[in-house]
Amino acid sequence: MFDPATFLNTNYEEKGSTTYTPVPESEYVAVSIGEVKARQGEKDGNTYTMADINWEIDSSRYPEVANITGREKNVVRQTVFLDLTPAGHLDMGKGKNVQLNRVREAVGQNEDGRPWNFNMLIGQAGKVLVKHKPDSRDGSPQAFVAGVTKIS
Repeated sequence: MFDPATFLNTNYEEKGSTTYTPVPESEYVAVSIGEVKARQGEKDGNTYTMADINWEIDSSRYPEVANITGREKNVVRQTVFLDLTPAGHLDMGKGKNVQLNRVREAVGQNEDGRPWNFNMLIGQAGKVLVKHKPDSRDGSPQAFVAGVTKIS
């Protein structure tokens, strides 16, 4: 059984890693895990609303990823910028929320007349395109999901 006090008072003598190897750029079958998180940010006086979706790479299909990264579980985040109505709801108008609706389409959830919410993405599988971008703090490569399509 986990004891927080014991855990926090355990001494370690090994030096810890300060860098990590990102998931290599490629396409992977992955499953959306954990909760989808919504957040807002500001830049140049504009407020942006985003949803973060975490995708776990299917390690049974891609054992080489664990060998490269040194981690058995490899999760890559997708940040989707959202278009909202003045009332604060998703804007489902033409050309709005295209990134999100592509994710919904990839997992078979982009249909008229079918109720939908973000939590319905959890546990869904898709083919994710992993890309890298430099970290703004130190320039090290950071993996992110650039898009999702149906598994063929």
